[in-house]
Amino acid sequence: DKNKPSATLAWEGLGFAVQAQKGRKEILKGVTGDLRPGELTCILGPSGSGKTSLLNILAGRVRKGGKSKAEIPGQVKVNGKAIETSDNQQLFGYVMQDDALLGTMTPREILQFSANLRLDHVTGDSKENLIADLLQSMGLTKCADTMVGNELIKGISGGERKR
Repeated sequence: DKNKPSATLAWEGLGFAVQAQKGRKEILKGVTGDLRPGELTCILGPSGSGKTSLLNILAGRVRKGGKSKAEIPGQVKVNGKAIETSDNQQLFGYVMQDDALLGTMTPREILQFSANLRLDHVTGDSKENLIADLLQSMGLTKCADTMVGNELIKGISGGERKR
C-alpha cells in the first residue's frame, strides 16, 4: 500500500563478539549496509559467516552483555535516527530459514497468535485490521483460513507458507 509509511534501515561499522573458551570470538567486524523500501536485499555468505547473527542483531534478538558478554559495536539507524534494536524489537521481524509453523493452524491464526504475543498495546479491532492488511499485502487473503499443513497434512503452498 503506497499510502503507508515506509522506513529505511541502515547499519554502520556493526560488529559482534562473544566470550569463548579461548578468549573473545569475533563473529562480525565492521559490517555496513542498508535496506530500502521497495528493494529486495539478499544476504549471502558461506556457512558460519555471520548471516544469521547479523539478522538477529538487526532484529534486536541479541543484547549486549549477558552470559556471553556480547559486544555489539556500531550503529543501527531507522530513517537516519540511531536506535537500540533490542529496545525496538516490535519494529523488526524476519522469517528464519526453517521457521516452525504449526501445520494445523491457518495463516490468520498464526498472525493472530504472533500479534497477541507482540502487540499487547494494540486493541482487538486494530489488531484484526492489522492482520487483515498484512494478509492482503502478502497475497494470503485467499488461503487465510486454510491450514498451513505439513508433511502429513496437505495445506497451503510452499511459497504461501514462506510468506
